[in-house]
Amino acid sequence: MKIVIERNTLSDLISNVIGAVSKNHYIEVLRCLLIECDDQCLSITGSNIAVTITAKSAGSYLFKNNDEVDQRFICALDAVKLNSIVKNYKKGSMSLELKDGFVTVKQGRSTFKIKSNDASHYPAEDETSNEQTRKVVDTFSIECAVLSDLINKTQRSAAVSDVRNYLNGLCFSFSNNLKMYGTNGHTLSHAFTAINNQTEHSTIIAKSMIPLLLKILNDGECSITAYMNRVVFDINDIKLTCTVINEKTPDYDRLINSSYIDAFSVNKEQITDAVRLAATLRDGDFFGVCFTKKDNVLDVYVSKENNSFDDCVEIESLSDNQFDTKLNVDYILNALSVLDGETVTFMVADNNGTISSICLKTNEERDGLHIIMPMRN
Repeated sequence: MKIVIERNTLSDLISNVIGAVSKNHYIEVLRCLLIECDDQCLSITGSNIAVTITAKSAGSYLFKNNDEVDQRFICALDAVKLNSIVKNYKKGSMSLELKDGFVTVKQGRSTFKIKSNDASHYPAEDETSNEQTRKVVDTFSIECAVLSDLINKTQRSAAVSDVRNYLNGLCFSFSNNLKMYGTNGHTLSHAFTAINNQTEHSTIIAKSMIPLLLKILNDGECSITAYMNRVVFDINDIKLTCTVINEKTPDYDRLINSSYIDAFSVNKEQITDAVRLAATLRDGDFFGVCFTKKDNVLDVYVSKENNSFDDCVEIESLSDNQFDTKLNVDYILNALSVLDGETVTFMVADNNGTISSICLKTNEERDGLHIIMPMRN
């Protein structure tokens, strides 16, 4: 039997799932794409066990000989080889024919013959799950654009390879709001949106999986189903299933609900320009910019042995309090880059006479807030 399909259609399907494939995985079948086709639909799956993506295209792609009794085309082909072949083919119709454990990929006069791996060894979605973990904990829908916006506002604050594993991902907290948190222990970003949901559940998705999710978030609605050990995102004809970080979620709200002793507003463009200029003197990964608030002026400066920088920005302050602090330049620029409002409010939290954190927010509700811990001098 064989599949006949437009090259662009096949290329789009492969592009949506190939990010989940580990090119150098020690299990050979996990370096492959699983291709399945029946009389109604073609589906392609990529997986590395931790994340699985399946893309489908409805249509009559399957052609069978009269003597063939199998009702389904199924094979597992090397992802890199297949992707390279399809990309190098021109626009137009092409075919994949399965016979005796080999797949013949053909367009015009050009022919490739590729050995298929044993598709029965490809990991099934629920094969490691027990009855408890198969139970649906939560399910709801959200606009793709809204979910993408929440992720973009929080993902930069998440850690990547911290020994505290719960920091290496984004926390999705489901209730009447979808709350999202990202933190590395030194900065925290939080954003939320209202959803039609009655239950409460929190789970952490590894940061390494977020780019794969963002890639498939297109126009339309995303259905999210949470289980005890995984979360499933269903967008149109694409389904992404990812395992979660099985650790207790921190009490993010305790930090967010700190007591703030001072607040002032500043033009976002002006403060961003001042911090960017100060960052030109950076000489390492952890570079700090100093801030001094006095009256209605915020002084932004860097003082080093052989170089210095100084600038000041006008502010609107709610008090006459003065303070000095030093913030990581990357953390503050990341926060400013995802805030949409023209004016940013800085709120200062105090702990026994010492500044414990600075919170940045705007009047735009979906901007959320961004908390930064001061650097030690």
